[in-house]
Amino acid sequence: MKRIFLLVLSLFLCYIASAQTYILGTVVDKDGEPISGASVIVPGTSSVTVTNPDGSFILETDASPSIIEVRDMNYKTQRVKTDAASTYNSVGVITMKSNEMGGSSGHSRFFLSFNLAMPSRNVNRYPAALSYGFMAGWSNKWFGAYAKGLFGKKLNCAGTFNTHDIDLSYTNHNFNTMAEASYNAVVAGLLVRMGCPLNLYAGVGASWLNVAYRNAVDELLYLSSDKSVKGVCVDLGLMLKFKWFNISAGTIYTIGEGFVGNVGVGLCF
Repeated sequence: MKRIFLLVLSLFLCYIASAQTYILGTVVDKDGEPISGASVIVPGTSSVTVTNPDGSFILETDASPSIIEVRDMNYKTQRVKTDAASTYNSVGVITMKSNEMGGSSGHSRFFLSFNLAMPSRNVNRYPAALSYGFMAGWSNKWFGAYAKGLFGKKLNCAGTFNTHDIDLSYTNHNFNTMAEASYNAVVAGLLVRMGCPLNLYAGVGASWLNVAYRNAVDELLYLSSDKSVKGVCVDLGLMLKFKWFNISAGTIYTIGEGFVGNVGVGLCF
């Protein structure tokens, strides 16, 4: 009886083991460069995996598929035949074809985006002022470079003064308590591809926040020398490139001013 039980248990375990199918392969572009982050799925099932940085993948499934699909937003979907009778199935190297609606992210491309930034209110009591600008750059398969410029409205100041010499909490002075501000920044840096459509960018540069108060007597603006901030800034963010378009979001940090968020949308060409 014990031998029969062990025999049945062994047959059951063999059945369970045989129910698992493993499909192995490597996904590359037309130049033989590996494609990371591509989805490999068994159509009609929940079995899915993604390719490693070297383009390789191992897909484990309970089904015995005759076809798998490889999907990536920058390439045409590829359908690859498999050996449904094999437990360990190697499909070899799968070469993806570029999507006709947009270039492959694996080749050199230029990009240009329109950016918008808004400094938050802080203790300097200046109103949040929008800054506009552009981000332009170039990237290849894994790396790239960019430059960004953000510019606020021009403040035509008649002179400068120090707010420490005036108590702005009182109304018996010639300056309004609400300031006007202009935020500007110029940065440059590098891009690193994190996944198929996603890129991390980081750069350094200079930023300057001009804060001015209006004189109630002559109605002219005067630059506040102590509340205006100039210094080195650090830019950090993410860019999503999809076909002909790109979307970016990040922040610029300057000592004394803090973080300034900025977003952008643009084109790849």
